[in-house]
Amino acid sequence: MAGILPWGRNVARGGVHVSLGSGLSSRRNRMLKTIAEWPAALALVLLASPLLLVIAMLVRRDGGPALFVQRREGRHGQPIRVYKFRSMKVDACNPNARNSLDAHGARVTPVGAVLRRTGLDEFPQLFNVLNGSMSLIGPRPHVYDMQVGTELYTDLVPAYRNRLDVRPGITGLAQVRGWCGAVETTQHAICRVASDCEYIARWSLWLDLRIACKTFSILVAHLIRRSAA
Repeated sequence: MAGILPWGRNVARGGVHVSLGSGLSSRRNRMLKTIAEWPAALALVLLASPLLLVIAMLVRRDGGPALFVQRREGRHGQPIRVYKFRSMKVDACNPNARNSLDAHGARVTPVGAVLRRTGLDEFPQLFNVLNGSMSLIGPRPHVYDMQVGTELYTDLVPAYRNRLDVRPGITGLAQVRGWCGAVETTQHAICRVASDCEYIARWSLWLDLRIACKTFSILVAHLIRRSAA
């Protein structure tokens, strides 16, 4: 695919030029993306409903709620309520946490660890797509004042605000390149934002389809490894 970096854990370029009217800066392209994604999200909810029910029952075995709801930054920095399957112990849930959570942390439940490693904890965000607050594919939604260690993300990466020009997504270019999970280094933060900005600048339906297929293959690989363990 011309103009797109090879897939994998690559060091992203320092910046991506966004031309007016191209990528997701185009209103037409944003409408086309919404028209394509909403029916896809509805179909996924219907197809995955038995799995969603089973996961919800497993999460609730410790007596806590199935869902964890967190206030995060949406498009243009507007607050949105993001849904996830709860992966943390009830007394350790913190909707205001500003740091990424390690999938193996002490606060994570055994079921939650599996959900986080496989990405299944993100499935309830399909309802965010249906209510218009998120997209299937786009920059991941962060909490306000997100931190990397003790530093604000916005201080470490000047281009950070550019990723808020579009609705956040369940998965994205940064995630399929490997820039996902807990962000503990400046390089990780920079590469993640660079990939988000590149996605916005060079969006196409073909790019979305490629990211969706790569996400599905990653999910299946994690599930196979888990079942073989």
